[in-house]
Amino acid sequence: MNFDEVLNKRVSGRKFDLKNVEDSILEEITNAAKKAPIGRNQYKNYRITVITRRDFIKAIEGEFEEKFSAKNALYNAPVFIVVSCDSKVESTIKYEDTACIIENMHLKATDLGLSSCYIRGLVHSLGKDGEYIKLLKLDEGYIPVSGLVLGYPDSKNEVAKKHEIKINYIK
Repeated sequence: MNFDEVLNKRVSGRKFDLKNVEDSILEEITNAAKKAPIGRNQYKNYRITVITRRDFIKAIEGEFEEKFSAKNALYNAPVFIVVSCDSKVESTIKYEDTACIIENMHLKATDLGLSSCYIRGLVHSLGKDGEYIKLLKLDEGYIPVSGLVLGYPDSKNEVAKKHEIKINYIK
């Protein structure tokens, strides 16, 4: 798929087939993450955790549901990728960098025929003290910032909506 096709096809998908995503595809997606622009070239401040254990994903959803009464927050996706940052990074740059990392993965997933959805609310709401964090095996001092769920779409009928953003040109 060429780049414009990827952009035109990209959609936040929330319905997934239960089929496992192959390790080679996950590697391609995480390689795309490593190519994201990071402020001041501080790649050392970020970690990516790929979760494919369904019991673990369900436990994260369960923790969120218990605290916030929100069901199916990870959309039954077979993969949840968490982007974490060194807690010493105090500026908002961690959110911008994480967004770049996730966008690269989102676009690569689309390119490979997968569906994906940016997950910010769950990660933010559970905060730096979420029980699931202990299971992520993060380096000391690292905290989750955002995530991405992905998998094969349960149908090929998802169509990208028309996205409109007003643009002003100053010449």
